[in-house]
Amino acid sequence: MAERTVTIYLDDIAIEAFIGETVAGTLLRHDIQNFSQHPVDDRQSAPYCMMGICHECALEIDGQKNRQACLTPVRDGLRAVRAGREAGDGDRGNV
Repeated sequence: MAERTVTIYLDDIAIEAFIGETVAGTLLRHDIQNFSQHPVDDRQSAPYCMMGICHECALEIDGQKNRQACLTPVRDGLRAVRAGREAGDGDRGNV
């Protein structure tokens, strides 16, 4: 039996996710490793601990800022925006 999928959006880009995955897990599975840019030194961040301690995976999710992607389960239509970017300004990959 095939796993059920839903569509989530990162910076308005549609991404297929499996029900039961977290947002961070989905993005990493699609080789998206840049989750945000630090406002002071412009460094890129990505999930580190994957258990909610480090906050390196924080995204704006469904309009709520600083949500931990590693703890947020996917749902159909979920919208995430990387910190330091406007929606639609991103692209896939390690950008």
